[in-house]
This record gives sequence, C-alpha cells and structure tokens, in this order.
Amino acid sequence: AKYTDLFVRHEVDLQTFASLTDLDLREVGIQTFGARKKLLHLINSSSFTKEKKVYVFIILYTFRNQAFDE
Repeated sequence: AKYTDLFVRHEVDLQTFASLTDLDLREVGIQTFGARKKLLHLINSSSFTKEKKVYVFIILYTFRNQAFDE
C-alpha cells in the first residue's frame, strides 16, 4: 500500500496496473529500482491470480474513494 496514493493520483485502475512497464512506474513516481522490480514481478507473474487482482482493485478503490472524501 506504500504506492497506492501514486496509483490513485494517476488514475491507475486494475486494467492499467496489469499493463504497467518500468517506464510507467517511473512516470508515476516510483523511483527506486527495487520497488519497480517487485511491482513488475507481481504484474508479470503467473501467480498474479484473479484473487490478487481483486485484492489490488479493492486497495486502489478504497484509497481512491478516501481521496475524494477529503
């Protein structure tokens, strides 16, 4: 959840998240190599199952709604 606010700010939904590249992650503000590698591994992993996609969606949706409530 460390980078969730960046994804919300840049309107990254689940479909977009699943297609992010290293350059995309840099553009939204994730500058550290390790963080980008971990996220790319998750995105490209065959273990990025439907359940994990739903979890990511819930996190993004929750933070997006909180941002609009403020």
